[in-house]
Amino acid sequence: MSRPTIEQTMLSIAIVLSLRGTCCKKQVGAVATDKPGNILSTGYNGQPRGHFHCNLVTPCPAYLDGNLSCQAIHAEMNMLMRCPDIDKIHSVYITEAPCAKCELLIRNTACKEIIWPEGQLMI
Repeated sequence: MSRPTIEQTMLSIAIVLSLRGTCCKKQVGAVATDKPGNILSTGYNGQPRGHFHCNLVTPCPAYLDGNLSCQAIHAEMNMLMRCPDIDKIHSVYITEAPCAKCELLIRNTACKEIIWPEGQLMI
C-alpha cells in the first residue's frame, strides 16, 4: 500500500469537510496548511451563525431564484476567519476552484499555492 501525498491527504480532508456544508446549491471544503503541511485551519460553506441552514425544506432565496446572491459564507472565508496566523499559510486546498473574491482574500495572506482537484494556482 502506498502512502498518499500531502496534496491527496489535504484534498481528501477538504472533501470530508464539504459534507458539513449547509448550502443546497453547493458544498465546499477548504484546508490551509503551513509549509511543512501541518493544518492551520479548515472551513466549509454555510449560512451565517444564527441563520437557518439552507436545505430542501427551508432553502435560502437564492436556491429558488438564480438571480439572487447566495447567503452562504464560503468555505475559504470560514477557513481564513478561523486561521490563527494568516502569515503562516503556505497552501490552501479546496474542493473546487475559488471564486474571484475568495481568491483575492487568499492572495492577501502568505499563501503560495491554491490547489483543487482539477487545478492549481501558484501565487
